[in-house]
Amino acid sequence: MLNHNDNYIYKYVPFGVNTLKCLIKNELWFGSPHNLNDPFESKFDINFIGGDLPTSDALIDFYQNDLLINTAVKEKIIRLGIDVNFILRDITECLQKSIKEKFGICSFSKSYLDTRMWSHYAESHSGICLIFDKEILYNSFSKNSFGYHILESDIIYSEFPHSINISFVNNKVCVNDFDREKIINSKLLDWQDEKEIRYSIEFFNPNSPRAIPFNPEALQGIILGEKIDHDNAGTLVHLLKNNKDFIWAKAFMNYTIGKMDSYYIKPTIQQPSNQVIF
Repeated sequence: MLNHNDNYIYKYVPFGVNTLKCLIKNELWFGSPHNLNDPFESKFDINFIGGDLPTSDALIDFYQNDLLINTAVKEKIIRLGIDVNFILRDITECLQKSIKEKFGICSFSKSYLDTRMWSHYAESHSGICLIFDKEILYNSFSKNSFGYHILESDIIYSEFPHSINISFVNNKVCVNDFDREKIINSKLLDWQDEKEIRYSIEFFNPNSPRAIPFNPEALQGIILGEKIDHDNAGTLVHLLKNNKDFIWAKAFMNYTIGKMDSYYIKPTIQQPSNQVIF
């Protein structure tokens, strides 16, 4: 088994074009929360806790200045009127949109031996698990050339989604407990076995680049999936052959303990055939 290191974090990925881009360009993708596989990702519950419905003028001001909805909102409010459910729906849609467009997420795990993550994220054990030095990675993210502030967080696992309270007070719409960072870094208990550590970015605009460079020294090694194609594994060895002290390991199913396990390997490139021997 690999030697334990508290400063290592792991990213399960399939073997494919995006993974090769990551390794060649030393970039990691910060995806939109709403494109991730958890249907509850960065979602929240919204509750109305009371108050008198604001006047039409107050609602128009709230829609235009807070929700940034300008298209025909005045005519819509005057013509149709707006009830509480209508307002709550619009608030939810706008807040969700603000998270979807402005935030990017890059996820890692504290575990490299989780069977379900090998199955789900590493293409049914035919992919790989990247080993990163957490400190080097975070420091390189902190010095990114785009000027973004990147937040490192352990995921908070809870029984229920984050809750936002809406109230009408003194002719105003009050949105309480809309903590974007807490919403971004919360997941339901169903996912707690992933032991996720997450990096997140609030982008300057929706069209900002989502591929963020990292210091190549942050990548410490690769664990090959048990079912990885031999030629794909050889391609990785050729690609990273100049990395000194690089960790190479192979995952396997340990039937004695009923869990995933791993062992170190020392791949070599044979000449003149150019074949990789493990």
